[in-house]
Amino acid sequence: MGHAYSILVVEDERIVAKDLQEMLNGLGYDAFAIAASADEAIEVANKRRPDVVLLDIRIKGTTDGIETAGALRERFGVPVIFLTAHADDATIDRAKKTEPQAYLLKPVRPAELKSAIEVSRYRVAAEERAREAEAALRASEARYRLIVETAREGICITNVEGRVTFANHRLDEMLGYGPGALVGEHFTAAMDDATAERARLAFSKKLAGEGESAEWKLRNKQGRDVWVRADATPIEVDGEFIGVLAMITDVTKEKEAQRERERLQAQMIVSDRLASVGLLAAGVGHEINNPLTFIMWNLDMLSRALPRLSEGSAGASVAELTSMIEVAREGADRVRRIVSGLKTFARAEEGRNASIDISSILDSSIAMAANEIRHRARLEREYRAAPMVEADEARLGQVFLNLLVNAAHAIPEGRADTNEVRVSTGTDGGGRAVVEIRDTGSGIPDEVAKHVFDPFFTTKAVGSGTGLGLAVCHAIVTSLGGEISFESAIGKGSVFRVVLPPANRSVTTPSKQPPPISTRRRGRVLIVDDDQRVANTLRYILDAHDVVIATNGREALEILETGSSFDVILCDLMMPVMTGMDLFAALEAQRSEHTERMVFITGGAFTSASRKFLDGIANRVLEKPFDSATIRAVVQEYVR
Repeated sequence: MGHAYSILVVEDERIVAKDLQEMLNGLGYDAFAIAASADEAIEVANKRRPDVVLLDIRIKGTTDGIETAGALRERFGVPVIFLTAHADDATIDRAKKTEPQAYLLKPVRPAELKSAIEVSRYRVAAEERAREAEAALRASEARYRLIVETAREGICITNVEGRVTFANHRLDEMLGYGPGALVGEHFTAAMDDATAERARLAFSKKLAGEGESAEWKLRNKQGRDVWVRADATPIEVDGEFIGVLAMITDVTKEKEAQRERERLQAQMIVSDRLASVGLLAAGVGHEINNPLTFIMWNLDMLSRALPRLSEGSAGASVAELTSMIEVAREGADRVRRIVSGLKTFARAEEGRNASIDISSILDSSIAMAANEIRHRARLEREYRAAPMVEADEARLGQVFLNLLVNAAHAIPEGRADTNEVRVSTGTDGGGRAVVEIRDTGSGIPDEVAKHVFDPFFTTKAVGSGTGLGLAVCHAIVTSLGGEISFESAIGKGSVFRVVLPPANRSVTTPSKQPPPISTRRRGRVLIVDDDQRVANTLRYILDAHDVVIATNGREALEILETGSSFDVILCDLMMPVMTGMDLFAALEAQRSEHTERMVFITGGAFTSASRKFLDGIANRVLEKPFDSATIRAVVQEYVR
């Protein structure tokens, strides 16, 4: 049971005070003491703090009841009820300043006194609860602010217009702003225009309750790029969205680590590709030496026969001489295809994805692996219709080359007539391109099968492989949005299957075309090439036109600066003194009409600058070697 409500009576008239004490006790309260002056009241309250003080305004001593009430409230925080015979305005105004619980006039009835005390009791309890609630709220706010201000994530609140209404210390720090400086800024203030446009669209979706977390590139006050991941939640009050709360995580280091992983993976892929080319070098050399041998034999026989032909004693018929030429031409074409494949596979840098025909990439890979396969199995091609795919030809060729070499190495040498490596293409039910490389080799044991795509796992002898081949294949294929899988049976062989999504059928920008010329005529051609033999040969091939030769870009520029005009300019890419790229830039600045008629002829774009240049222009590019029919047709397009 709780204690009775304690009351201190401050009244200088003894009889009145005793009557009040008896009345209060009779009402169930504990009127435990009577004081006649301010000093006595403070002394009693200091010994035992009452729940309420019943106080007359006129009391003994120099301090009246109103001043005493102020002192009691200030020192002990106890509530006061005035009980007095004085009700003039001046007294009441003074009394109000002490914030009494009630102001009763004598004589007071028991019911009236009890009502005042109970109301006071309720108000005091309510005020105490309010104080406790306020203290709890302050403590909660302090904890909240501590959590928010020490959070590792940036925290931001915006209104519906996207203006920042709150940003924590971490976000200020992340973006290089001083405390509170972000408030009032639009949330796109740290974004470039393109990013800001996408962010505003995402903000609108978020206000509509849509959208997911996203990553954004910001620029801090110091000009450094900061990558962040933002998880935003709309703030709704009474069914109306009033803003957005966003948790913002700095993922710059993750992005940098990802870029480093991608760089290392690209480096690993190139290293594996170059290692494959190195391991196959002897076989590729054999593939080149064979056609080179019969090219040299046939040219030697021609060089002997032609002088005798003029004397009428060639010893060989025209048909035989023509056959020698055709055989030499065929051999040269074989060498061209092999060298073209070598240029693709030996490229030390990665190119850009483009729409490519998988059968042509397969043929290049087969040419590279031909010597590895020839002594182990027959090679069968089964090319069915397949869509173009979006890929970098060197990377995709690397996948096929690795799979072809693995297929060959699964078959022991010496029984090529009874074994087979079959390469097939097709289209699956989803419209994707499918490539299968099947062998009749030894098959893959179960304990090996579960590790075939693991980096550095190999069953080959030291020096025979890097252990990266199939891991690289998996990385390349998955990066293209494709799948690679295999099936194998011991003693029967294996089939590796690569499935790739079709290329986007977007419309490409057409190459710049020269203005049409109404009639066929003898054209004017400028050849820019530092190899005099190439230039002279081109002049022989283009004998139907007037040809001028420049041995470098500067010489060509001087010719063009004299006012000479040409229907077409056949320009080598890499030359001493002044490259084809430099010539193009100079003409674009001075005589841009000439650049539209430039056709670049190159033995290969081996530097990043040359590849970037070719990717950035719309001009025709011819890869050396090319046949005479091709160059005549190209020139004729410009001379009509």
